[in-house]
Amino acid sequence: MENNFVSASRLMRALSNGEFEPYLQPIVSASDLTVSGAELLVRWHMPTGEIIPPSYFINRMESTGLLLSLTEKILNRAVSGLSEIKSMLPRGFRLAVNVTPSLLAEREFTQMCLALAEHDNIHLILELTELQPFSMDRQTEDKVSRLSDAGVAFALDDFGTGCSVLSYLKHFPVSYIKMDKSFIQDILSEKTSQYIVESVVVLAGKLGINTVAEGVETQEQVTCLCSLGVDYLQGFYYGRPEKVVTFCCEYNQHQTSKIP
Repeated sequence: MENNFVSASRLMRALSNGEFEPYLQPIVSASDLTVSGAELLVRWHMPTGEIIPPSYFINRMESTGLLLSLTEKILNRAVSGLSEIKSMLPRGFRLAVNVTPSLLAEREFTQMCLALAEHDNIHLILELTELQPFSMDRQTEDKVSRLSDAGVAFALDDFGTGCSVLSYLKHFPVSYIKMDKSFIQDILSEKTSQYIVESVVVLAGKLGINTVAEGVETQEQVTCLCSLGVDYLQGFYYGRPEKVVTFCCEYNQHQTSKIP
């Protein structure tokens, strides 16, 4: 399925029918290896039973003006699901959401984020995707400052692979740098990747920014990343993206099993 051939009417119908499912992938603290948050993702569950990843439809959703509606639906469903186990969640559980420039420009999106910032036990993080450049104008900076003042945090996603510019660190109140999985997958076999990760960790430390390693798949990678001082870990080693209800059930069982 090519995203260029997905019609706006088909996407609108899928939205109305609830075919887009929110998924959560755990993010683990490197200091104690406990789940400290999750990244919100989306999958298209088609009536045929096929599950379509966002790379096939997310750009089309944006070009047809439906990305805001999609984000609102899956974000609210995720928060609702997490609210059912809020007593089990750690204080300030981090929920990371991918954001494009056009989405950040939407007034309704800002209002939604400000409302969620007041939610008990859930700390919202907006991940600035590097596939498209963000405007550095005064309006964007004012909006970001307003969100930051309300408690919404920002992360630079896929750092070092897209339209990333170091000036983002200067103009945006960045709290997290997410290092792309392309660096992590080669960290044990390629010195260049190791040096890049090490350099990012050092830079982030000087700026008071946390680092997140994406695409973690082995214990050996975990050991290496922890030795380099990475703050958070995310990848299949700690869990694949799961439906919100599945994530909540597994988290609940894990926390319950630790009660003596």
